[in-house]
Amino acid sequence: MANTSHQVLVENQLNGADEDKHTGMNFLSVLDCSKRVLVVGDIVLDKYIYGTCTRIAQEFPMPIFSESSEEFRLGGAANVANNLRAMGLVADLTDRSRR
Repeated sequence: MANTSHQVLVENQLNGADEDKHTGMNFLSVLDCSKRVLVVGDIVLDKYIYGTCTRIAQEFPMPIFSESSEEFRLGGAANVANNLRAMGLVADLTDRSRR
């Protein structure tokens, strides 16, 4: 099955190319920024803890960690919606409620 020009642009962008070598089109030029995108998925808040391992516990082989800072970032579908907004698209976000 032959790839469409949009699929080729996406593949080239994922491989680091700024534009398609055959058409000269930029990846973002194929996006219609007037359309709304609905992102459905798990809304996650990732927590990153930075620090150093000061030693290994004697009682159990477990590192003793000394925290220096922490950071929170969007994860899951929230990260996807945030990235779409950064590209200039209107992205709405919802999760699937579980009962």
